[in-house]
Amino acid sequence: MNNLSLESEINAFLNSLPYCVKFLSRKLIIGEMPTDEEVMVAYNYFLEDLGLKVKSKREEILFEIPDIDEGKYNSHLYLDELKNVKGVNALVENQTIKFNPNITVIYGANGSGKTGYIRMLKKAFFNRANEEILPDVYNDKSEQESLSADFTFKTDNNSYSLNIPGNHAAPEFSRFAIFDNNSATVHLNSKNEFEFRPASLNIFSRLTLAFKKIEEKISLEITSKSIEKDFSALFDGDSEIKTLIQNLDVKTQLTNLDRYTPYSESDKQEKKRLEEKKIDLLTLKKDEEVKVLNETKELIGKLEKSIENLNEYFTTESITKVYSTIETLIENEDKSKKEEIQNFKFERITNTDGEEWKVFIEAAADFSKKQPSVNYPEQGDSCLLCQQTLSNDAVKLISSYWDVIKSQTEKEVKQTKEKMSHLKSFYGKLDFNLLRDNDILTKWLIEKFPETAQKMREDLRTQQELLNMLIIDIEQKVPFVRQSFQIDKTLLNAIDLYIDSNIIEIELKEPNEEIALINKQIIYLTHKEKLNEHIPKIKEYIQDLQWLKIATEAKKQLSTRKVTIKEKELSEKYFNQSYIDKFNEECWKLDGEFGVEINHSSNIGTSYRELKIKENMPSKVLSEGEQKVIAIADFLSEIQLSEINRGIVFDDPVTSLDEGRKSVIANRLVKEAKNRQVVIFTHDLVFVSSILRECEESDTLFDCHWIEKIEGSPGTIWLKNTPSYEKDYKKSGKAQKYYEEALKLGPENRENNIKNGFASLRTSYEALVVFDLFAGVVQRFTERISLDSLKGVYFDKVIIKEIVDSYGQCCRYMEGHSHSDKYAYKKPTLENFKEEIDRFNEVKKKLKDLKKEAIKT
Repeated sequence: MNNLSLESEINAFLNSLPYCVKFLSRKLIIGEMPTDEEVMVAYNYFLEDLGLKVKSKREEILFEIPDIDEGKYNSHLYLDELKNVKGVNALVENQTIKFNPNITVIYGANGSGKTGYIRMLKKAFFNRANEEILPDVYNDKSEQESLSADFTFKTDNNSYSLNIPGNHAAPEFSRFAIFDNNSATVHLNSKNEFEFRPASLNIFSRLTLAFKKIEEKISLEITSKSIEKDFSALFDGDSEIKTLIQNLDVKTQLTNLDRYTPYSESDKQEKKRLEEKKIDLLTLKKDEEVKVLNETKELIGKLEKSIENLNEYFTTESITKVYSTIETLIENEDKSKKEEIQNFKFERITNTDGEEWKVFIEAAADFSKKQPSVNYPEQGDSCLLCQQTLSNDAVKLISSYWDVIKSQTEKEVKQTKEKMSHLKSFYGKLDFNLLRDNDILTKWLIEKFPETAQKMREDLRTQQELLNMLIIDIEQKVPFVRQSFQIDKTLLNAIDLYIDSNIIEIELKEPNEEIALINKQIIYLTHKEKLNEHIPKIKEYIQDLQWLKIATEAKKQLSTRKVTIKEKELSEKYFNQSYIDKFNEECWKLDGEFGVEINHSSNIGTSYRELKIKENMPSKVLSEGEQKVIAIADFLSEIQLSEINRGIVFDDPVTSLDEGRKSVIANRLVKEAKNRQVVIFTHDLVFVSSILRECEESDTLFDCHWIEKIEGSPGTIWLKNTPSYEKDYKKSGKAQKYYEEALKLGPENRENNIKNGFASLRTSYEALVVFDLFAGVVQRFTERISLDSLKGVYFDKVIIKEIVDSYGQCCRYMEGHSHSDKYAYKKPTLENFKEEIDRFNEVKKKLKDLKKEAIKT
């Protein structure tokens, strides 16, 4: 005999899970989230079972689950009231919607505020198409009310309120679902998760979280331990120790490392002895070779410096300065000659423009300074050559000679000549014999770099020849500018690099096999020392590799695949077919048998369904009305299999449907109201009529409210005050009841009763028109026109005027403002209310009497 059940199979599966998963699942399957500490405990259990930690004591965990959600949900729950809605679009505040335990209809025209309330309910209850709720965008106030609403629930005789958003996580809100046009699209075109199904199957989505919590922990630790480390970089050179380090892997035995520990004092002393011996062997030969190369390098440096000095005097700039000085001297001498010619022209003395004349005058001037006269020539002085007394003209002539010698031009000529002399002297002292034949550097260069040596000697000769030509030009005052010439000293850079590399090579060179052997022993001891410095980290790395191998393999155990497979197996066995049967039944009830198929799939412990018609989305095959029927069937099918749902809300579910389908859907929803609370928002009067007719025929309790947009503000609710109650408003009883209740209330609580009373009285006037004035010939909720009732129609302009005036007065009191400047609004009192009730009764009686009188005549 097979005693298996869904719960027993789930229990068996739960008890077969790893201990760590069972430890976390105890909380998760009842909807509680484990703490971080509990997740760490479960993770440690996982490591213990892998042998990666020492096992600790454990309590036995055995699952025996009759119903995971048992006791969590009250089966008699229903939504009683929605009030204090704030911050939702432009909805007026301080409104209340009362809900019938069976079926509630909220009727209103487009734009009356139904969508605002639906958005608020979607915020609270389950739906497949969430919407953003905006505040009143037309309100320019800087501060607006935050989104908020109070929901009153009843269970048996208990009543309590919950707030959105404050109590959004309360389980009551998960027990109601909403269907609207947006969610209809999702039902048709999307792969949807089963939100309502046997509670036991919900365990699997929670189980996956247990696996994931532990998988996250091990993945994090695997990542932290997966950092590759190259310890071989610590070991320069080659040795058996380095080979061991280079080949570290998960198979490396720690005992292989222990063979090279410890690094003892004797190891340290042996390494020191070998290093000293190596130095002794290297020092003798190496030091001498390096010394020679360093000396040569020093000579190269001096040669480079000397060439730099020579090059400075043979740049274009330097040579240009020499010839500029020559040109300056020539210009000054020409200027001086011109001045002399202008000042001294004698008939008896010729060639006064020559150098000899100038030298003669200068010599005479110098000689005059040796004479007793301080300011020679003066009146009475004698001529220095003929000793004759100087006449006044002679004194003036000699003074003119002296002025020529002292002129600025002569000074410049003299200075330029001195500069020329200095240049000639300086250039004449330059030494171009930098590479003498017997010098050590010259011999070394000729041996190692013969082409460089030859090139530099040729350049030195070229530069010396340029010097000789410069000196000749200075002596002969030739203004021709000769071309500069530089010796290429960059050739010496390559020689410097050659010397440096040779020094390094010599220092690294092991002169013999003995040194090579000693070096090998030193490297081994150095590696042994390094190993002992880092062996704790190296051992830790090997242990991490071994840990990673075990953990990476064990991580596969945490795959949620087994959960998904089991969930799919049990869903197919205990749920999926039931859902298909329910869906087909709903399609039949809604006259929507269009060949729709349901495809099922599962992923990480969650089941999904997708509607198809011949592998196509229904929206691509069906008409808009047919799509709506299928979406409602899918919604109701899921609700039928829910163990917790207590209410469903519809927003205009018959849009785009013909009257026949409206009637079918009305019949179906009224029947569903026997099982759970049904709330319908609609603007369709025919649909409202169908619902109310179905309720009356099936004795189903209902409430029908009116929602209205007043003076541009949507959302005013008139409880039990829609035209659907026309027959109940044939008299003023409803208004009278509000009046009697208001009498019992204090002044601060009366106003709402009075306004609702006026609304009831307004509806009574509407019923008066339909049933008394027009004898019920045309009614708003019936398709049939009652021609037989035409004989009861009575039309009187006077009574009509009274009805219109009284109706308008009720509207003004009901709405709390006037429609024109003719009436100044004042808050209605009980006396006003009683007056209007009495007026209605008088109008009704007057109409009745007039109709009787008309019948008689």
